[in-house]
Amino acid sequence: MDIEEKSKILEELIKSLDSMFDNVNEVLRSDSQKSFTDQPDYQSWLHRADITLSQIFGSDSHQMKRINKVPTSQIMHESRVSPKKSFYRNTVREQISFPAVDWFRSFAEWHSKVRGHLECFKGEPIFIQNDETKVNNDYYVDLTRIRELKAIKSECDLKKLIELCEELNINSINNCYLAIAMLVRSILDHVAPIFGVCTFSEVASNYGGTRSFKEQMKHLDISSRKIADAHLHTQIRSKETLPTKTQINFSNDLDVLLAEIIRIIK
Repeated sequence: MDIEEKSKILEELIKSLDSMFDNVNEVLRSDSQKSFTDQPDYQSWLHRADITLSQIFGSDSHQMKRINKVPTSQIMHESRVSPKKSFYRNTVREQISFPAVDWFRSFAEWHSKVRGHLECFKGEPIFIQNDETKVNNDYYVDLTRIRELKAIKSECDLKKLIELCEELNINSINNCYLAIAMLVRSILDHVAPIFGVCTFSEVASNYGGTRSFKEQMKHLDISSRKIADAHLHTQIRSKETLPTKTQINFSNDLDVLLAEIIRIIK
């Protein structure tokens, strides 16, 4: 699958989503009496979207999770609007029930948010099936590390750490080097409690690992933090330079850190 094919598939998903919205809108705005017997089967659409997005981004991708997080509790709640509710308008005043209008607003909000996600997915990397070596070469965090983190059952909730790693990979694929510098810093701040301390500087200085581990963590802490700080806090200037892939490449040290996290909590 190439970028053009991916865009075409996503456009078809967006088109079917818009069509579902238009059908609902037409019923509510119709001048003639109509029975609202066919509520949009958004669950069927979600099932199709799940299959489609898995083909594009991989079965363990987080794209569908982002769509599933959009609230749907009010969309098909029968207490909000009966499937056989009739809607009509006359020349005097609109006679649309308020529960139905509330329902439509909930559906419209869901449609808008899901559509926004689909538009954003156009810029995300394509999953290359059975070619993991090629994928890993472009990723900042090795896919093996992410799978190992996902497999761990621990008292520490690793969802945010996994999400940060996956976002690092998305930004690496798309050459978003400013974002990478900031995400690496976020990971360092996030994982310190796993080592029983409050800050990552304490990990680098006091954690009882091997000498080589400490040296790598000091480099990761000092160098990556200063680079991130420079990009985060430097104000606009008359002349500017942007970071390169080389400047923000702490992937080796980060891999050592993640390996140690996996070792001590699994």
